[in-house]
Amino acid sequence: MSARHSILQEPEGQRADAKPTGMSRALRGVRTWWPYFLMLSPGAIYFGLFHFYPIYEAKLAFHDFRIIGPDIWVGLKHFKALVVSTAFAQVLANTFIISGMKIVFVFPLPILLALLINEVRGNTLRRGVQSVIYLPHFLSWVVIEVAAEI
Repeated sequence: MSARHSILQEPEGQRADAKPTGMSRALRGVRTWWPYFLMLSPGAIYFGLFHFYPIYEAKLAFHDFRIIGPDIWVGLKHFKALVVSTAFAQVLANTFIISGMKIVFVFPLPILLALLINEVRGNTLRRGVQSVIYLPHFLSWVVIEVAAEI
């Protein structure tokens, strides 16, 4: 066999039309699409840090937390103590009452305010009222307080 013939031969155990393996295909995909992975990374980090990590940390509800030494697994002991407590019924009722009152009294206020602002005839007054209402969402309360004292 000549040297040229051996170079053109297929390597042992591989075919020219063989598909790449899963890992090499994944690495080729990462190399091809790396700018998109770079753009995706801030969102992925955000969700990992603020959505998935707290789920992992929720296991503390099932431990007796100790500063020194390992935590002790207690299972549902804390939840049983909460449900059996004499104040549980009152706390649960207060929670439902406060939530219901917020739905009845607080939820309609922005809708009512939007309808009232919509009825104002002068554009200058309407824009002024909208600016004053939305100002706290864009500025710190400290800045508003300092501006009010001037």
